[in-house]
Amino acid sequence: SVSLGDGWYAAGSSVTITAIPDTRATFVGWTGDIPPADTNVIAPTLLMDRPRAVTANFIVTTHYVSTNGGHLSPYTNWVTAATNLQAALDVCEDGARVLVSGGVYRLSSPVLMTNGIRMESLSGPATATIDGVDAVRCIDSSNPSNVLDGFTIRRGRATDGGGLRLIGGIARNCVITGNSAPQYAGGVFGGAVVDSVLFGNVSSVDGGGAHSAALRNCLITYNTAWQ
Repeated sequence: SVSLGDGWYAAGSSVTITAIPDTRATFVGWTGDIPPADTNVIAPTLLMDRPRAVTANFIVTTHYVSTNGGHLSPYTNWVTAATNLQAALDVCEDGARVLVSGGVYRLSSPVLMTNGIRMESLSGPATATIDGVDAVRCIDSSNPSNVLDGFTIRRGRATDGGGLRLIGGIARNCVITGNSAPQYAGGVFGGAVVDSVLFGNVSSVDGGGAHSAALRNCLITYNTAWQ
């Protein structure tokens, strides 16, 4: 946001306008009718000698994950990218983005999303897989602002929500397959799932594909609940 909105100011007056990034963003400069020397000044003072239109530009802080990354915190480019998902999530401030390259990310513990984070794959679920190796839940999301976008979630296992437990947040454009739970929700427990496929998930009690979840525009097929 900016400190001043649209309005009228006295001709010949000087007005200071300040760019105000939120916690997830970084100010990267002004565009529009602003002196070149002030393009990167966060709080320039403008002479109101004519109508001026200026725009503050921000970028969301992004952390990167790649199986071939250099694993150098805070993982802010592909060269220094984290080699595992949790490492990148652990350095995220509220509202940050984690961008994940293609590959299979095998887990020894659930991936915890806590900070209102958007975690998205670079090329979609055909190339980016989170694999619980039939031992652990894949994703545990506890913030209502969390977004998981573009992954295959497979072979997760937990008491409930073998693939995903969304106490808060949304999963979209995901393929959720081959997950299991000895109680409820082999695939997904809670939250919202949009534009996704739930296929071949199993639970022993109820909700082979999903339980206590809001599903929209999803394909749900060949999931099994034994009771």
